[in-house]
Amino acid sequence: MVATVDEPLPLIAAFVAHHHAVGADEIHLFFDRPHPQAEALVAQVAGVHVHHSGEDGWARAWQAKRPPRIEARQKYNA
Repeated sequence: MVATVDEPLPLIAAFVAHHHAVGADEIHLFFDRPHPQAEALVAQVAGVHVHHSGEDGWARAWQAKRPPRIEARQKYNA
């Protein structure tokens, strides 16, 4: 499962718990903005992989720039 997230810690934790409970083997979370507390918490969960939107410098994006719309960033991350 892949998701781009930019929510408060309780929502991110619940999201991970739900997908873990329904059987996701791997959960790739792309944080749209840094969130050190949430990143540290979910990184402890087996199968969770923490990423940051644009960690590759948006190499595959148009003109290698951050897409302005969240939907485009979600598509890119997926």
